[in-house]
Amino acid sequence: MFQVCIFCAKKCDVGAPAVISPWIRELGIDKRTSHYLKCEDCNLGFFTYRYNTEEMANIYSDYRGSRYFKIRSVWEPWYSNAYNSNHDSLDWVQSRKLAITKFITPRLVNPALRVADIGGDTGQFIPDFATLKYVVDPSGKNAAAGVTCISEMKDLPDVDLIIYAHVLEHVADPVAEIKALMSKVNQIYVEVPFGVSLSNVALE
Repeated sequence: MFQVCIFCAKKCDVGAPAVISPWIRELGIDKRTSHYLKCEDCNLGFFTYRYNTEEMANIYSDYRGSRYFKIRSVWEPWYSNAYNSNHDSLDWVQSRKLAITKFITPRLVNPALRVADIGGDTGQFIPDFATLKYVVDPSGKNAAAGVTCISEMKDLPDVDLIIYAHVLEHVADPVAEIKALMSKVNQIYVEVPFGVSLSNVALE
């Protein structure tokens, strides 16, 4: 199968059949199958079927809400409120914050005193070197101590660094998203999941 890489626009012709997860389809996605490709030039793995704006809204309009949990837990019994609550534990927060800090600190071009975490829950993972901390998250949760919560990107003041961890894989057009972020700041930390398929069938 031939398709252009969604990131570097190079030709991709090696991949595997993929099935869109049943719980995703129950949230309002009519498409059943896709294809997983890996770009041999930039090493990016991606699915050929890209959700449009309406489909993304169907998936995330009740993200981690009662209906979302009810549908997803049928197909993934391990996905529960208790599982998500574990990510709020002090040990987990400290571990995540330390890992992010160790990676970012030696790579900073300029001191990142004003930091914004996009989609960052309560902002609990923002490194301690930040003197001004912002979190842009639509969840409505109370922000962590010392963090200012902002509901929309358009309201974000000038910052030195944007943290974009485990968000890019959820947007319809990741390249356009990165370009939009780069128009606001010149230092971005991006983190996405990384996995290696154990078979020739990938699940999205």
